[in-house]
Parts: sequence; C-alpha cells; structure tokens
Amino acid sequence: MKPLPAIAAGVLCLLPAIELGFSSVRAHGPEGTLVAAGQSMGVGKAVIAEPGMKAGLFIPTFVPGCQLSPPQVKSVYAGEGKPIARPRDWTIEIFLAGDLPKRRYVVVGELQVLTRSRNTSLNNMLEYAAREARKMGGDAIVDVWPRSVSVDPRGPRILTAKIVNWE
Repeated sequence: MKPLPAIAAGVLCLLPAIELGFSSVRAHGPEGTLVAAGQSMGVGKAVIAEPGMKAGLFIPTFVPGCQLSPPQVKSVYAGEGKPIARPRDWTIEIFLAGDLPKRRYVVVGELQVLTRSRNTSLNNMLEYAAREARKMGGDAIVDVWPRSVSVDPRGPRILTAKIVNWE
C-alpha cells in the first residue's frame, strides 16, 4: 500500500485537470454564440476571462494536471506613473492576434507567458496573462499570440500580448 503522502500528492496532481471542467475563460463565436470551454476558439475571436465563471458542462478528465514548474510570466509596464492593480474580479477582455477591438485603447504594457510543461493548457496560459494584466491595471489584452517555441508540439510554448486600457 502506498504511503499517505504519495496518495495525497496524486490527488493534488489531478486537481488542475478536474479544474479544467470549471474554466474561467469563454469565447464568443459567430453571431455572438458562446463557445464553451474546451471547444476550438479559432484565431480572431474575442475571449473574455472572468474569475469565478463556471462552465455549463463538467466532464472530469483524468489527464495529469501537475505542472513541473508553473508558467513564467514576464511583463513590462509602459504607462504613466505606477500601475494601479485591478480587483481580482475585474473582467479582462482578451483579443487574439488579428482581431482588434472596436474600442479605442492605449497600450500600457506587454507581457509574455512561457510554459515548459505540456500539461499547461491555453486556457491556463490566458488566465496567467489576465492575472498579470490585472496587476498592471489593464482593461484588456490584445494581439494575443500563443505558439510553440520548438518543433515538438509537446514542448515549450509561449504567449505574447499587449496590455491596454480603454480610452
């Protein structure tokens, strides 16, 4: 029989995988239809990250959710003065590369999310990016471009974006 710490570690590894069923990222598809978490969002769709939002369908997956190391987030603030962080429940709108918002905005910074773990999903990378945008006082992130940084699709991935405020 396995010792209790090993069992607890195994259960903790499954929590991020189970949590994917309750994703806090949603995307708007054609004609304003809501694309559920886990469905293909495609390039050029606006994505909105709202903390605490629950997906309508929960299907637990038993894909290991442990990350050997969490994603690295790097950002540069280019706004005036010191950034004033937004509250945790602040909605950050996310616009993928090629889909510019219709509202006017001012770029206040740039961010980069780098993951070395193949278990880190795009939704998790977007949540890290939205969290960083909140810290920097942003309203949205635009020109979001997730991509692989190696020829191995299971290898490292990077997401770059610009943090903006609405005018």
